[in-house]
Amino acid sequence: MNSEFLAQLDYLGQERGISREVLLDSLEKAIATAAKKDPQNPENIEIKINPVTGELKAHADYLVVENGASLAPAPLVAEGPYVSRMHLSKALETHPDAKQGECIQVEVKPQNLGRIAAQTARQVMLQQLRKAEKAIVQQEFREKLDQIVSGVVRRIEAGSLVVDMQKAEGILRKEDQIAGERYSIGDRINAVIKEIESKGSGPSLILTRASADFVRRLFEREVAEIHSGIVQIKGIAREAGSRTKIAVLSSDAHVDAIGACVGVRGMRVKNITNELSGEKIDIVKWDDDIRNYISNALQPALVKGMDIDEKSKSVLLRVAPDQFALALGKKGQNLRLTSKLCGWKIEIQELKEESSFQEKMALAVDALAKQIGISSASAGKIISAGYTDINGLLAADISDIRGMEGLDPSEMETLCAAVEKARQGTEAV
Repeated sequence: MNSEFLAQLDYLGQERGISREVLLDSLEKAIATAAKKDPQNPENIEIKINPVTGELKAHADYLVVENGASLAPAPLVAEGPYVSRMHLSKALETHPDAKQGECIQVEVKPQNLGRIAAQTARQVMLQQLRKAEKAIVQQEFREKLDQIVSGVVRRIEAGSLVVDMQKAEGILRKEDQIAGERYSIGDRINAVIKEIESKGSGPSLILTRASADFVRRLFEREVAEIHSGIVQIKGIAREAGSRTKIAVLSSDAHVDAIGACVGVRGMRVKNITNELSGEKIDIVKWDDDIRNYISNALQPALVKGMDIDEKSKSVLLRVAPDQFALALGKKGQNLRLTSKLCGWKIEIQELKEESSFQEKMALAVDALAKQIGISSASAGKIISAGYTDINGLLAADISDIRGMEGLDPSEMETLCAAVEKARQGTEAV
């Protein structure tokens, strides 16, 4: 140990925020522990490093025993640490007042101390730097929990990104990344601090870009009205990398919540979408009426009606056939995100499409033509005259039927015969 080493120690300590005293104390303990592993050294050796000169000295406690007694180390008390022994005659050479049974402290010159010191110094420094990093993280990043931070990608380990945060390292695990994003070493990246780890030797900050909180913080940063509290974010449902629904509400009647989030020419939401690598964002108006809220959240699909069960917090939506696929979304995503955003279980039902007037007319013509045994063209003329089925004809006088226009004589005779036959069948019954 020398002054040059102490200077380097001070430099590292200042850079990492560790005092020289802490580093020296750790070095002393580490070197002493390593020295005890050599059987030639005393059992309870202690190391002291002069904080001014860097001079290293070693001391050990010895139990004074009678001349000729065994010098094998033994504990002073049962189950206590082992203590080296020294004959009384040897002890008197350095301690004239030494007595048998007493413990004396003697300066020693441990074997292989230089080699041990060189091996352990680096290990201790690394350990202390890691501890210091943890302490710094606890102090400086605790207030930034759930906030956006920025860093540079330094390493990629099994799909996880190790991010340099200057005074600490963060890790962005694969499950916390946005699907489809690709990163390279040196890329700058924004993320939210998800968790702070105080244990272990790895990175201390657990980061995420896949959480709803990341989208929330981006809107708070980009939209001044949200930052000031005029516009509130009432809920977020997200499937990272694909789509997000965010519900907003304005506390000022003069401020449009959705317009504030979109921004002039859509610049605000566009900036957020770019940060999210093109992820789609639906901004909807929050409403305390669950019917309106669900209708808003399901957009762009239109809802025809809904049945609500307050007790089970479930909703049955009814939509037109042309809106069914839109309401579901790709692989059911729109409905799934709507349910998550509103906090209700939502099912969807497709309404049967009503037949058009033309379709109804065509069915009536076919049915009448078969019943009477005439052509579809003639049946159409009869229906146009106001007789939509055989029952209407039965209720009419034959003179009225013969007065219909548009039928040729043969068709008229066929019609009158069919009507007469139907009447006879009805009267027989």
